[in-house]
Amino acid sequence: MIKLMKYLKKSAGYVVLIIGLLFLQAYCDLSLPDYTSKVINVGIQQGGIPDGVPEKMRQSTMENLQIFMDEDTQKEVQDSYVLKGGITGDKREELNDLLCKPLMMYTSFTSGSEESQKMLSQMQVPEGTDPMQVLSAMPEDAKKQMLEAADEKLSDMPESILTQAAVSGVKTEYEAMGEDSDAIQMNYIRTSGIQMVLMALVIMLAAVSVTFLSARVAAALGHDLRDNVYRKVIHFSSNEYHKFSTASLI
Repeated sequence: MIKLMKYLKKSAGYVVLIIGLLFLQAYCDLSLPDYTSKVINVGIQQGGIPDGVPEKMRQSTMENLQIFMDEDTQKEVQDSYVLKGGITGDKREELNDLLCKPLMMYTSFTSGSEESQKMLSQMQVPEGTDPMQVLSAMPEDAKKQMLEAADEKLSDMPESILTQAAVSGVKTEYEAMGEDSDAIQMNYIRTSGIQMVLMALVIMLAAVSVTFLSARVAAALGHDLRDNVYRKVIHFSSNEYHKFSTASLI
C-alpha cells in the first residue's frame, strides 16, 4: 500500500480536495439534526425567539431592567444596545447570560399573576402601584439584599428554564412594541428551513464531487500502474521472457 502512494503524487491536489469535501459533508450531516431541533424548540415552542436577548427594546424597559443589575452589568448591557447593529456570536451568549435573570425578575414583578401579586404584597407594595417605581425608589442596601436573595434562588434553576422565562419576557416586550409575533415566528422557521435546504444541497454536491473526483483519481492511478507494468514488460530481456508464460506476460 505504501509503495502505491508514490503513484498518487500527480493527484495530490485532488486527494486533498476529496478529504476536504468529506469533512464538509460530515459537518453538514451532523449539523442538520441541530437545525431540526432548533425549528421545533425555537421556531415552534419559543415563537422564533432564540434566547433572552431582545433585538430592540423600549428605553423604559431598559431602565426597568437596570434595577435588577449591578453597575458593571448595567454598563455592559447599555453599551451593547447603544448605536449597535445585530448582536451575534460570543457577545450574544454573554449578553444572554447577563439578561436572563433581570428579564425573569422584571417579568415576575410586572406579569400581574397571582404569584407576582403575592410577592408585591409581601413587600407591602400598595395595590395599583407601579412595582418598578417602588423598586427604583428602594434604598441601595435594601435593593442589593433583594437582588442577592433573588440571585441565590435563581442560581439553582437550570439554564434552559431561565432562558425560557427570558424568552417569554422578550416576547412580551415585542408585543408591547407592536411587533407581529406570528411574523417573527414564521420568519425564523422560514430562515431555518432555507438554511436546511442549502445545507442539503451542499451535502449532495459534496457527495457527487467526491464520487467524481475519486473515480478520476482511481482512473489516473490505474492508467499509471498499467503503463508502468507494460513498460517494465517490454524492457525484459530474452532470458526473462522465457521465464514467464504468455498468459503471465499478458
